[in-house]
Amino acid sequence: MATLLLIEDDVDSRRALEVLLAKGGHTVVSASDGRNALKQLESLRPDVIVLDLVMPLMSGIEFYASLKHVPRWASIPVIVCTAAPPQMVAMVNAVQPPNAYLQKPVDLREMLDVIQDVLARRPPPK
Repeated sequence: MATLLLIEDDVDSRRALEVLLAKGGHTVVSASDGRNALKQLESLRPDVIVLDLVMPLMSGIEFYASLKHVPRWASIPVIVCTAAPPQMVAMVNAVQPPNAYLQKPVDLREMLDVIQDVLARRPPPK
């Protein structure tokens, strides 16, 4: 189906999502924080990024701003999946609204549906 970059600092949540998303037919590459995710993007072009906002070293907000300022990465769809307060979500929207939001705890069926919807709305490759 799709290659996903999952950016989640909580080890248990990350592992559970990796398994569940893989069972949903996706290839999942993970990063534990924004810095690690930027390194992953040097050699990976995911179809979708699933991004937590509250993380150490480099927050999801800092990662998102960096992503949107690099032309070759700016068009990668992003699904924010977080339990962060509305003020943090507003900070993401100030950069550019992401393709979708999911509130934690997330329902797996809903997450798979949102991923499918985001993939369906992507512009065709050039």
